[in-house]
Amino acid sequence: MTITFPALKSAYIEFKSSFEEDPLNSADELCDLIEEFFKTTGKVAIAQYIAVGFPNSAFNQTLFYLFRPGANQFVGTWVSIIRECCKVFKSQTQKEGSSNIIPELVEYNTGSPKNYDHPVNRLIHFRNSFFHGGMVAF
Repeated sequence: MTITFPALKSAYIEFKSSFEEDPLNSADELCDLIEEFFKTTGKVAIAQYIAVGFPNSAFNQTLFYLFRPGANQFVGTWVSIIRECCKVFKSQTQKEGSSNIIPELVEYNTGSPKNYDHPVNRLIHFRNSFFHGGMVAF
């Protein structure tokens, strides 16, 4: 497995080494890794969205609302941002053949929010079950 973001790499190494020691800590760390992955991917997607010129005015308003002073961005918020950015990137690429978009973001498959079997939704469900439902995830 190749992980390029330092925070994710360090969380993965810690998770991998502690799994044999204490499953509870490992689940906490896995949930942290899931959150960090989607936050980091979301930030990269926003940076790429800015680079292509803010092409969707409705989404621009959503972003300004989500990042207003005092607002919290939850893991589901980040997944929604990634989903919307990926739609924009696919549309931009189809219209213009834009080569300035990171190819992995054009092809990134986040599934639909209602596809509960999609890996992204399963990760979010695991994370939410663990953090909001006690040990339901186990």
